[in-house]
Amino acid sequence: MKNKKIAALVLFTALLAVGCGKKDKAAETTLYIEKNGEVTEAIVESWDESFFDEKDLKSDINDEIKDFKSINKDASISMENLEIEDKKARVSMKYDSIASYSGFNKVDAFQGTISEAQSQGYTFDGEYISTDKKPSITVDELDGSNKYCVVILSENQKISTDFKILYASDNVKVSGNKKTADIDIKKEDADSLAYIIYKK
Repeated sequence: MKNKKIAALVLFTALLAVGCGKKDKAAETTLYIEKNGEVTEAIVESWDESFFDEKDLKSDINDEIKDFKSINKDASISMENLEIEDKKARVSMKYDSIASYSGFNKVDAFQGTISEAQSQGYTFDGEYISTDKKPSITVDELDGSNKYCVVILSENQKISTDFKILYASDNVKVSGNKKTADIDIKKEDADSLAYIIYKK
C-alpha cells in the first residue's frame, strides 16, 4: 500500500473516483495532473469491508494527512471523497502540487520546466518519442529548456492531463487524444523513470 497509497489500507489499497476536471467516476486508479501543478489522485481498488470498515478507512486516511501536514506545513492535501460500493473502495485525494503528492506517497515525482528538472538532478538521456509522428526529440534539444515542461514519475500509473502530451519516454503509452497515458515500467527496469513532455 502506498503510503504509499496510505499505510492504513495495508493489504486492501483503496482510493477514489473523480474523473478529475470533469468529475466523472474513474474506472481505475488514475492520477490527474493539471497544468497549474495541482494533482488529483483517483484510486480504485477491491475492498473487503469484513476486515476494515468505511469509518475506519476515513479516519486512518485523515490521520495520515494530519501527520504529513504537521511536518510539511506548506503542503495542502485533502480527501475530497470516499465511497465503498460494489466491493470497490474509491477515494479522491487532492494535492496542491506534485511535490506534495510525491512526499505524501513516498514516490519520485516532479513537474516543472526541463531546466528546473535538470537543476534537481534529473537527466534526459536518449530520445523522447513524438505523439504526432514527428521526429523524436533528443537531450541536446531539451537541454536547459524553459519552453518545454515535464512530468516525471517513478511508478506505473494511469495519467490524465489538461495539456497535450508532445513527447514521452518509451515506457509511456500515450492515448489517441494525447491527454491520457499509461506508464509501464518493467520489473527489470524498476529504477527507471517515466517522462511526459509538454509545452507551457
